[in-house]
Amino acid sequence: MYIFQRVNLRVVNTLNIVYGEDKTIFDHAGLCEQIWRNMGKIYTEISVIEKIDSDRINIHNEHYLLENSKAGQPTIFLFAHLGNWEIISRAIQKHDFMLNVVFELLPNRFHRILLSIAR
Repeated sequence: MYIFQRVNLRVVNTLNIVYGEDKTIFDHAGLCEQIWRNMGKIYTEISVIEKIDSDRINIHNEHYLLENSKAGQPTIFLFAHLGNWEIISRAIQKHDFMLNVVFELLPNRFHRILLSIAR
């Protein structure tokens, strides 16, 4: 079924805690599939992150970003973790911002090494 059966079991147990009897086992299986599909997309993007064209990323209200960049003002960016936010950081860095990133340390050594290279 899944290569990471222990991790998948943890995902299923977490879904049981969060949703309880509100969702069926089939709902949980569908959610697990979405989680693994999302993880696959993120790791695929990370493997080619240097090749992703940051010019294709649209930043709404970019004029505020440019004003702060030209003035040398410190700026705080908050990114919703709805996907691979490492990509948006590449778009911001082209405006000469030096980024300091705060993130939760991942417990999985493989994930930690892979993502620290991309960040």
